[in-house]
Amino acid sequence: PVRIGFADAREGAPLAYTHRVETTEVHTVDRMHALVHAAGVPIIEDLRLHAPEGPKMPRGVIAVAPTSRWASKRWPIDRFASVVEALVDSSAVAIVGAGGERAQCAPLLERFQEDDRVLDLVGRTSIGDLMRLVEGASLVLANDSAALHMAVGFDRPIVALYGPTDVTRVGPWRREADVVQHLEAGDDLRHKRDEQVSLMHRIGVDEVIERCRRALSHSPARTPS
Repeated sequence: PVRIGFADAREGAPLAYTHRVETTEVHTVDRMHALVHAAGVPIIEDLRLHAPEGPKMPRGVIAVAPTSRWASKRWPIDRFASVVEALVDSSAVAIVGAGGERAQCAPLLERFQEDDRVLDLVGRTSIGDLMRLVEGASLVLANDSAALHMAVGFDRPIVALYGPTDVTRVGPWRREADVVQHLEAGDDLRHKRDEQVSLMHRIGVDEVIERCRRALSHSPARTPS
């Protein structure tokens, strides 16, 4: 059998590989590309060609993904609410997340539960549904999340909120200019330490609103499909 892996893999794994891939790439996506290339598998260049079919999702909305598995990666939910409040007069907003994340989203959902311009899609989309929503979104505002990285794959406008993460390795691929992050010398980037949530608190509401408006002003329209 053919076993392909990185030459610098940990725990002695390369000893079991028949083919060892040497790469100087830093970002995880580029490293994965090198691995796939070594295996002779063609790389998908345009994710739009592979969005699964299914129920139609609203298009042209601002998709907001306010959740994260790690507390240290979550921007305060009340700040998301303030941004939605500032943007909803100009565009419908869809709040997305997994079913198990409704508690994280509750303050945001409750604030807009009577506003039909804000769609509650938390726990109500499959992976395919989320892909279709993101593909047609005018903007994706998110913590480090699946929705954010889907938006990069679909080349959609993003505002990406980051705290204790090395974005050169695992941030939005080739979209570092769209990241809002305020690091200081000596910051600990180990995101599994919940006390690192303070890094997310450095991100202000006004700067996120301004970044969102700037991104929306350059957002190419998506035609209905």
